[in-house]
Amino acid sequence: MEWPRQRKPNTENVPLYVRSENLATQFEASEKYMYGSTTVEAFDIQAEKMKSETPVFFGTGWAASRGVYEANILGIADKGRRVLSMFAPHGIDTDPDFGTGDKTYAAAELRKAAAMLRMLEEKNVEPIDIVAHSESAIWTLIVATMHPEKIRNIVLVDPAGLIDEDSTPRLAVSFVRDIVQGALNKEKLPRPHVERSVQPGSPGDLFGALLNIVGNPMLSLKEVLAIRDADIRDMLEELKALGKRISIVQGERDVIFPKERMERVVNTKHVDGLYSVYGAHNEMNSNPAPYISVIDHALDALERLSRMDKRRSVADKTETAEKNTLAISSRRSDVF
Repeated sequence: MEWPRQRKPNTENVPLYVRSENLATQFEASEKYMYGSTTVEAFDIQAEKMKSETPVFFGTGWAASRGVYEANILGIADKGRRVLSMFAPHGIDTDPDFGTGDKTYAAAELRKAAAMLRMLEEKNVEPIDIVAHSESAIWTLIVATMHPEKIRNIVLVDPAGLIDEDSTPRLAVSFVRDIVQGALNKEKLPRPHVERSVQPGSPGDLFGALLNIVGNPMLSLKEVLAIRDADIRDMLEELKALGKRISIVQGERDVIFPKERMERVVNTKHVDGLYSVYGAHNEMNSNPAPYISVIDHALDALERLSRMDKRRSVADKTETAEKNTLAISSRRSDVF
């Protein structure tokens, strides 16, 4: 099976990220919804000048602190989009029959999928595009598979579930390596200072992530096991067969979900394209500007493909209608 053409976008001359105060104000004016005993914090950011009518849902990675993805969310919105996101570290309680059927999903990921669905219902938006980093690739794709009518295109950034079989020790060691690598990069390869509410790797960020983990250690453990066992290839193949357009942005230095392992199991049955970028697993937070640029480009490219698909579908329906009309006319001629 053919591997999608890899693109290595030139991000050397990408302008530095500049925080928009208007969008930052929207970020801080978040809404909170109560579901049982759980609170979901919803973010809804919209640029003044829109280039796309389709909102983007931005999914964040495992145990991420509130606000660490702020630059990415605001940066994508600043390109002319409406971006939705949420802070619900362990999702929400689900009904017993939620996610049951012919497919089996990890209960820990269903909690987050349920939170995403509730937020979309509160906002009354569809269809949406998805941008999902790391673990959120799993639960956003669950939503897309359960409700394909709500989803248009998908961009996954360093996604979980695409490296075949994994082990808990390797995953744990890889997360530690990523943290150490990030600390070393601060000294060897300093990243531009970016104004935002939470700086990656700061005490506030680390404390927030730790609080998410120890706040519910049992669910945190179940999430780690779900990440370890995840395989999203079937969902990708099913969604692509339904006409959804999908791209991946993958870091060359990602030690948690290595690019070379992903390449062994992914092909054009699963995705339309791959963007290969120089970065570790959480590089999009430490150096957001190049990722914002690549993600925006990927969304634009997928939107063009969607428009082509729509035009082709209309043309096919028109051709079919014309053939049916001719067939009816021919039968009438035979009668008379």
